[in-house]
Amino acid sequence: MAHRVETEPLARRLAGSVSVTIDVAGYYRSGSGTSFVPLTPVRVLDTRPTTTIGGYSTPFGPGTSRAAQLRGRGGVPTGALAVTGNLVTQNTTAASQLVAWPAGTSRPVATSAMFPTSAANAGAVTMRPASSGSVAVHNQTGSTDLMVDVTGCFT
Repeated sequence: MAHRVETEPLARRLAGSVSVTIDVAGYYRSGSGTSFVPLTPVRVLDTRPTTTIGGYSTPFGPGTSRAAQLRGRGGVPTGALAVTGNLVTQNTTAASQLVAWPAGTSRPVATSAMFPTSAANAGAVTMRPASSGSVAVHNQTGSTDLMVDVTGCFT
């Protein structure tokens, strides 16, 4: 059991204000019958020019959306309802956000992962593939190489 000892009241150490946005990515329904299956992490997309994983070898530019196949790759079964993984950015030119959603449907407003300008960043996500088994990923601003690693799925 974790226990924190405060040496001074929190209000005295922190100052300023912050805007907070909470995006709901899903929920667990009692008796839904789905199971989580952890997978050995596997990269299914890598846009860096030195790789050919996932069919792209150029960065995501500003306002760019691309599809990534998840079902049937990296141990994800063709019947998976959702896939867990990491969206990894590298070689970014501006702070931005990524949105992942079922390919072929309208892009949602909610952000899946945010990243600053730096060498590499990773954000854990749960993605629901379309019936085709793919998700679309959209980069809002700047340019970034993107890697998608799968780590598990719900069946």
